[in-house]
Amino acid sequence: MATQTSVKAGTRNKTAAKPPATDPFKVTGPEPVITVATNSEFPGITGRLVKIYADEAAEYLTLNHTPRPRKQRNQDKIKRAIRVGQYIVDGIAICFEAGTGLLQNGQHRFFALVDAQREEDLEAAAQGREPVRLWIGTFVVEGLPSAARSTQDTNAGLSAKDWLTMSGHSYAGLLASSCKLIFQYETRDNDRGEPGGSTLAAGNTEVDEVIARHPEILVICKKVAAWAGKHKNMKGLPPSVAAFVMWLATYQDLYAGWMFMQRIYDGAVPDPASPVLAFRDKVQTAFTNRRITKLTALDITKWLILAWNEHAQGLPAREVTKAKNGTKARDIPDMYNGPKRGLHADPSHWEDMLDAVLLAKRLGLLPGHSEDL
Repeated sequence: MATQTSVKAGTRNKTAAKPPATDPFKVTGPEPVITVATNSEFPGITGRLVKIYADEAAEYLTLNHTPRPRKQRNQDKIKRAIRVGQYIVDGIAICFEAGTGLLQNGQHRFFALVDAQREEDLEAAAQGREPVRLWIGTFVVEGLPSAARSTQDTNAGLSAKDWLTMSGHSYAGLLASSCKLIFQYETRDNDRGEPGGSTLAAGNTEVDEVIARHPEILVICKKVAAWAGKHKNMKGLPPSVAAFVMWLATYQDLYAGWMFMQRIYDGAVPDPASPVLAFRDKVQTAFTNRRITKLTALDITKWLILAWNEHAQGLPAREVTKAKNGTKARDIPDMYNGPKRGLHADPSHWEDMLDAVLLAKRLGLLPGHSEDL
């Protein structure tokens, strides 16, 4: 008769085979194949591992630094690591631009190195000793295209405004916000199908693509910025909303859309029943009573589109007057689509509307559409 061997709880059978030791970093199965690129495939781009001293970092920052926002917390963290000798090569490269030699990525490390050396110099002077010459080891990549900046510096939170500023655009904040609204409007059918826009977020790449598709937004933002700066009593109207709705309106009728937004800002409308005046009154009242009235950008967008729809059809103010707060994306109405699309202006006024003429050119209305002029 077979006998059973009892094992006390909590004890291990010493004769049991131990599991084989495993290496968590060992590659099982076929090893991956890495294809080495040739210089002809990426001409002008080179990379190397280097030592950079503080004086060299300071020179790069003085001569070749592309202005970007910095996060002091990130910089201080790197500085502390350098001071105590714990900075490691993490594989994130310092990047320089082709042609200009501009520093694209790595400013936090350079500023941190400079600050660390400054502190070391002060401490050494106080202790009566020679300062240690600090340096960091890092990979450096040179010869990158300027477009590479749009995907770099994620640790510093490079916003669309910062990116557009670096790219040389004026009114970068207004332009970034307006492009994001256009992106949401254009992608609405790909998301929830609501006319008020999608929930998709526009990053720097998407903002660049909007500008490439609709360069007229550059002219619109320029003009809206000028109007907003001149007419301070319209502070309740976010310039990005004005630019977005003006962009929509000028696609229906360039001249009418242009003049509509100008009248929204200056209020030069003789008809007291005009939807333009009704919109201005609602926005100014809501802004004055903003502690009582919770007004959102969606509310103002809805009111402004309603004002345009009634204005474009020659109707007195009705819907815009009755519109309430608490607008959701699905509540944003469609733009009235009139029969005309062109620059319907008296040529004698063109000198006062040079930006409108430029806008017409960007929209492809000049030349070849002289019948619309």
